[in-house]
Amino acid sequence: MRDRPAAAGPQMTTDHSLRERAIRDAPLPVMLHADDGAVLSVNEEWALRTGFAAGEITSVRDWSRRAFGDDRIRVHDGSGDVYEQASEKVIQSVAAADGRVLWWEFRSRPLGRLADGRRAALTVVNDITEQRGAEQQLKDSEARYRIISELTSDIVYAYEVAPDGRVGMRWQVGGIKGLVGDAGSGAEPLAWLTRVHPDDVPIIESRDQRLCNGLPSTDEFRLLSGDGRVRWLRVYSRPEKDDTGAVVRVIGAAKEITQDKRWEEALADSESKLQATSRTAGVGYWEYYPDGDRIVCSPVMWRIWGLRPGRTGPRGRVFLDVLHADDRPVVEAILQDPPETLRHEYRIVRPDGSQRQVFEDLSVDRDGDGRAVRFFGVCQDVTDIRQVQADLADAKEEAEQASAAKTRFLAAASHDLRQPLQALAMFVNVLSDRDLDAKAKDLVKRVRDCSDALERLLGSLLDISRLDAGLFVPQRRDFDLGDCLERLCVEMLPLAEEKGLDLRFVPCRITVQSDPGLLDRLIRNLLSNAVRHTAR
Repeated sequence: MRDRPAAAGPQMTTDHSLRERAIRDAPLPVMLHADDGAVLSVNEEWALRTGFAAGEITSVRDWSRRAFGDDRIRVHDGSGDVYEQASEKVIQSVAAADGRVLWWEFRSRPLGRLADGRRAALTVVNDITEQRGAEQQLKDSEARYRIISELTSDIVYAYEVAPDGRVGMRWQVGGIKGLVGDAGSGAEPLAWLTRVHPDDVPIIESRDQRLCNGLPSTDEFRLLSGDGRVRWLRVYSRPEKDDTGAVVRVIGAAKEITQDKRWEEALADSESKLQATSRTAGVGYWEYYPDGDRIVCSPVMWRIWGLRPGRTGPRGRVFLDVLHADDRPVVEAILQDPPETLRHEYRIVRPDGSQRQVFEDLSVDRDGDGRAVRFFGVCQDVTDIRQVQADLADAKEEAEQASAAKTRFLAAASHDLRQPLQALAMFVNVLSDRDLDAKAKDLVKRVRDCSDALERLLGSLLDISRLDAGLFVPQRRDFDLGDCLERLCVEMLPLAEEKGLDLRFVPCRITVQSDPGLLDRLIRNLLSNAVRHTAR
């Protein structure tokens, strides 16, 4: 029994020597300490990382003061007795000698009793300061991405790409209300990509292919929200590569553009209607920006110019050369010193040599200094209209000349036409003075009425000629309408009897105010048409 302790001495010495060597050569910080608070050994890694010399750490209390700033006797925080059972992993911040903060991952395990009966434990440290720094940078980056997302995009996302192309860890900031992956919904990041409209799946496939090839991609596609509505998304994606050129990560941002698309559709519809109206009405429009010498025009303008359609219209000297040589200086002066608004016409010469007359309504936008920055013109080819107007003017002139000739003829012939009528009236008066029977007198009376009517008709013709010449002035006066009607009915009665019509007259004594000759002519025309166009 006494030999056993004696035999244990060399073995303990050997074990202690091995432990010392293991602690000294360990690549990680290692401390050997006892349950009475004594630090038995600290390796160089521990001293190098903390900046504390081994001689400064002779007890656990010394270590606690320097590392944690208190007098508690502990190598690290943790539960349980590390001298009896191994501790769980404990992560704790440690103050270095130069003020730096280190993040250490502590692990302790018991080593049993020493020769003097004290319990010993070994604490090994994994310095995770760099890892914690990277984690903090990632958190800061996420915070910045979140701010960027709130300001510029609805979603900022990233995901890892495995060597076999599979998607690894996903990360997302933000969301779109009503879509899968909405912020705060607890859904898996990027789950909104599972709601792509079936017709837009090829867009996603093409996007994935470009990213796999290391190319950035900007895509617009539709998503189906939970309520069945269609939502538009614009997604920017950029791949990141490792040193070998393989894609290891994709980062991007997404923004809902549903309202933008609606505006685009409304604008396209409005533009289509404007173009249709422009084509139908033959009206074109153009915009000219002097700073960039740039002109944009509608398709109708190309037809007016007789040029092949393009994306922009002729500008500079080319535009001026289209103008007729006589009109070019006027247009140049307008462009140099334009008024606020102007309506004018000018001629253009097409490449085939034909000339067209163009009406233009021009307006000018100016900057704060009064400098013209935009010209806007609405044009219409009025060549055919001006030709029709010229033809109408010629026809009017011819008609006026013919009317003047007729007036001159009637004026010249009025004397010759009145002579036989005056002779007829004289002969009728001679007959009426003769002693005739009642039947002959009635016949003479009718001849006199016809002669008077013929003379009035000739007077009407002369009045018409004077009206055309602007020489006739109506003479308004009061007269008995009954006498006028009775005379006209007597005049028209033979014509009515000849067609077998019964023409009746109701005598009246109404006084009217008018020109007797003009009213007589008007009523005669009505009666004449009535008799002529009445069958029975």
